[in-house]
Amino acid sequence: MGAGKPPEAGEPWPGLPCAMPAPRFQNAAKGDTALEIPLLETLIMALVIFLGALIQGAIGFGLGIIAAPFIVMIEPALIPGLILFVALPLASLTVWRDIAGLALGELTWAIIGRIPGTLAGLGFLAFASTRLLSVLLGLSVLFAVVLSARQPRIRRTRPRLFGAGVLSAFMATTTSVGGPPMALLYQSAEGRSVRANLAAYMVIGTVGSLVALIAVGRFTLAHAGVSTLMLFPTFLGFLLARVVLPLINPAWFRPGLLILCTAAGLTALVNGLVG
Repeated sequence: MGAGKPPEAGEPWPGLPCAMPAPRFQNAAKGDTALEIPLLETLIMALVIFLGALIQGAIGFGLGIIAAPFIVMIEPALIPGLILFVALPLASLTVWRDIAGLALGELTWAIIGRIPGTLAGLGFLAFASTRLLSVLLGLSVLFAVVLSARQPRIRRTRPRLFGAGVLSAFMATTTSVGGPPMALLYQSAEGRSVRANLAAYMVIGTVGSLVALIAVGRFTLAHAGVSTLMLFPTFLGFLLARVVLPLINPAWFRPGLLILCTAAGLTALVNGLVG
C-alpha cells in the first residue's frame, strides 16, 4: 500500500526501533512463501476486522461487508478464506449469547440451499481472476447497502429461505459477503432472533464453505496463519460490541455505516475494473 518496496520476509522494517520483521507465512503444500504481508497492512486488516466484528456483534452481520473490500486490496488471496475463518468463532459466540432467540427449524431450507450455492461458488472460483473477484465483491457490498437502505419487508417462506440460502452460499464462498440475503428475510424480526438465527446459519454454512475451499486448495496453511492472527481483533470487537454501540447516537450511526460500506464497495469495484 505504501510507497517503495516492502522488506523481504524476515528482514527488519526500516525506521522501526524494534526492527520488527515482515510477517511471513509458509505454504506447506507448495513449500514456498505464499503470503508476505507488510506490518502496516497487517494492522489495517486487524482494524477493519475489529470494526466488522463490532458491528456484527451488535446487529448479527457486517463483518464481511466492512472488512472484505479492504482486505481484497491488500491481499486478494485471503478472500474469502480469512473472513470465513474468523467469522466461525464469532458466529458461534453470538449463538451462545443469544440462543433464546434461535429457531433452528425454519433455517433448514436455507441450510439445504447452501449446498448448490456453495458448489456454484466453487465453480466460479475455478476460473475467476483477481480483478473479477474484486468486482463481484464490490457489487455484493453495494447490493447489501441498497437492501439495507430500502428495508423491504419480505415474509419468510420455504422457497424464499431456500433461495436466500443458495444466493448467500454463493456470495459467501466467492466473496465472504454472504449475510445480506438472509438478513433481508430476518430484518423485521426481534433483535435477538435476528442475531441468533443469522449466526446459527453462518456457523453451519461457514463450516461447509471452509471445507470446500480447503478441498480445492483455496485455503491453505498460509491462509490459516494470517487468519489466526486476526482472531484477536475479532474477539475484541465482539466483546466491546455491547459496551460501545449503545453509546453511539443511532440517528447518525446507521447513515454513517451505510456511507462507509458504500465507499468500501465502490473502492473494491473500481479497483477491480481499473486494476
